[in-house]
Amino acid sequence: MPFTNKKFSMLVRWRRACCIAGVSGLLSAYAGYALAIAAANTESGRVEYTSVEQANAVLQEVARQRDVVQAQFVEDELACQPKFFMASCLDDAKEKRRLALAQLRPQEIRAEHYKRVIKVQERDKALAEKQRAHAEEMPKRILAHKKREEELSARDAKAQSEVDAAKAAVAAAQRARELAKRQSEADEKARIRLANRAADAKMHADKLLEYDKKQAAAAQREQKLAKRQKEKQEKNAAAEKARMLQLEKDQARAKAALGK
Repeated sequence: MPFTNKKFSMLVRWRRACCIAGVSGLLSAYAGYALAIAAANTESGRVEYTSVEQANAVLQEVARQRDVVQAQFVEDELACQPKFFMASCLDDAKEKRRLALAQLRPQEIRAEHYKRVIKVQERDKALAEKQRAHAEEMPKRILAHKKREEELSARDAKAQSEVDAAKAAVAAAQRARELAKRQSEADEKARIRLANRAADAKMHADKLLEYDKKQAAAAQREQKLAKRQKEKQEKNAAAEKARMLQLEKDQARAKAALGK
């Protein structure tokens, strides 16, 4: 806790005593200074802390007092420089600082312990509040989780239904394409068959026509041959008749000649 004016006056008097005392009175001055710090901290150490702010104020005061002790130690070191027994003087100054800091430490420990206790209590309280809130929220969370599971199940079922419908549509489209392909192939085969039949019929008709032409030509040739043969026969018959007539004339002339 902060020093009062009375305590501060005591420290100032002992500080002056320390500065003006010789080597023989240095220990008594250090002891008086340590007792003043001890009295101040003993009196404040009995205070029960009621808030973290109070504990922080105590820690700030302890830090300030520690700075005062350190500043006093620096002054004591400077004061020991011209003394004949400087080493002993410095040892006494260090002991004085140690005693003063030792008197400050319990106050600091109590304040820090209070802060740790408060921190643990606040943590336990926060944990208990969190557990209470968690217990209160658990039925809601279970219900929300169940609802979420139902929504996910419904969404998955819908998605699966859409997937199945899409698969069915793809399969139907595939079947339709295959059917159209088979129909197209059948139509193409039928067209080819008809074309082949038409080609065969045309070829057969062409052959019949060619045959008829050949038959007609053959008939014409036969007619021409028969005509030539007839003409030849007629010519031969006429020639034979003429020869026979000529022979008969010759025979008649021969007989006539013999008769004369």
